[in-house]
Amino acid sequence: INSGTQRYRFMLPAATAAGENSNRTLKLQFIEKAGSTSLGDFPLPIYEKGAEIIRMMKVLVGAELFRKGMDDYFTRHDGQAVTIEDFVQSIEVASAYDLQQFRNWYKQSGTPELQVDCHYSADAKTFDLMLKQSCPPTPGQTDKKPFYIPLSVALFNQAGQAMALQFAGEAKASPDKQRILKFKQSEQVFQFVNLESKPIPSLLRNFSAPVKIKVNYSDEELAFLIQYDTDGFNRWDAAQQLATRIVLRRIQSPASASDPAVDLLSQVYQGLISDDTPNNQDLLAELLSLPSEVYIAEQMTVIDVQGIHRGREYVRLQLAKVLDDDLLRHY
Repeated sequence: INSGTQRYRFMLPAATAAGENSNRTLKLQFIEKAGSTSLGDFPLPIYEKGAEIIRMMKVLVGAELFRKGMDDYFTRHDGQAVTIEDFVQSIEVASAYDLQQFRNWYKQSGTPELQVDCHYSADAKTFDLMLKQSCPPTPGQTDKKPFYIPLSVALFNQAGQAMALQFAGEAKASPDKQRILKFKQSEQVFQFVNLESKPIPSLLRNFSAPVKIKVNYSDEELAFLIQYDTDGFNRWDAAQQLATRIVLRRIQSPASASDPAVDLLSQVYQGLISDDTPNNQDLLAELLSLPSEVYIAEQMTVIDVQGIHRGREYVRLQLAKVLDDDLLRHY
């Protein structure tokens, strides 16, 4: 077991890691080819993908209906040789959900990529999440149909409190501060209404789908999520994104005197350390861990090995100077 796998199991107990190099990118790299029939020939991602798809069905239909579908599956097929189609049908029967499009997860290889843009209207008090999905061509599959993606979302106000969520067309806000967006088209807009202030979205909570996701967060919004998000993985990922940005900017402008984001990250870290309790020290250790040089290299088209090392060491040194007393006291 490597450190990457340990990190994934800590942050995402329901998910399985694809390996050390994918643990920081909100993805599981699925199979890129099909056709093997020998169990011994199956690569590890086949099992990971199967587990993730079953978990997504539970996210979509809810725990109660998923359990009902499981009971139906065992009642119908106990002792039989069955296929995944039998399992999906049992979930459909029990939940009354149409999972025809969801079967694209079994028919298409590759990892879906999501682009998220946001717009808040102060006058209308609405917040739009504009989603686009795509999946790169893979051998034998150049044109991919849209996937059925469950996207878990919460919205936070500037005080760090989860906001009541009401979709356009609903009579009132849901008591649940987290909702599942059922993303089924190539492009889709989800609108929330009756929001008194501009929210900061927390997306893909609990790793609701194994996809790559890009959100145009500002440095300040990433710092906010590190501090206030109630989803442990999203807090950690926000810290990874912010630190990576600082390193990449340092590579582009090595002679620059400073980066305001370093102070921003330092302030957030100071707050996390001072608020620490014995119950969240494991999470704190993860939040304070800088992204690896390997991961930073994956974000570059042309890899600058020396630049990555110097940039990461610069961030590490700046944080050490600011957090020296806090870290020693905590230790």
